[in-house]
Amino acid sequence: MKRYISHLYYMLLLSLLSIPALADNVPQAWQQGTVFLDDDVIKGEVHYDNELDVLFYKDAGITKAFTAQTVRSFNFKDEEMGVTRTFTSLTQKLNDLPGQKEFYEIVIDGEIVLARRSKTSRMARKKYIIPILSNLLATSQAQNNATYNYYIVNNKELTKIKNFRKQVLPLMADREEEMNQFMHDYDFQLHKPTSYILLVNYYNHLMKENFTAHK
Repeated sequence: MKRYISHLYYMLLLSLLSIPALADNVPQAWQQGTVFLDDDVIKGEVHYDNELDVLFYKDAGITKAFTAQTVRSFNFKDEEMGVTRTFTSLTQKLNDLPGQKEFYEIVIDGEIVLARRSKTSRMARKKYIIPILSNLLATSQAQNNATYNYYIVNNKELTKIKNFRKQVLPLMADREEEMNQFMHDYDFQLHKPTSYILLVNYYNHLMKENFTAHK
């Protein structure tokens, strides 16, 4: 409990820091993005560190660091991937107790919302509860090679996907015939995240077609 309180206090302090000198010495990839704060919308260069779960924002030579406590969502164009990536602030319950807000990437939006979060985030952040600031800002190779946990989001509540067949397929029961045919045609392996993405995306496509047809 003491470690949790120390960590939470530290992350709240971090959200208020302006650190132009240190951030300028850190090799980071910056992208043009939009940040939706609780009381404002700002645009500029952003860098999301998925290990620290911190969003860095740079504008007019000033760099600030934000956590999910003060940011509702943000997005940026990932030039390497060629897509716009969107992150939102959500809270995952821990043993039925409310946890702290963290950033989750929205992978698929629609009738079913699929989100993900880097597995390295919580492990890496444990090292920074008593931080050396220069190490705090270091960029790890793991940032580019992260693996993820995947979640279904419903009314801002997160359900971690452990068994796609049991947890997610029942949500698609109204298009069971089409989904079964799709899975048969492409022989999906339901334990792989690529299958989560393709199946949820296809289901949402079917539901969107159905909505359009009935307009």
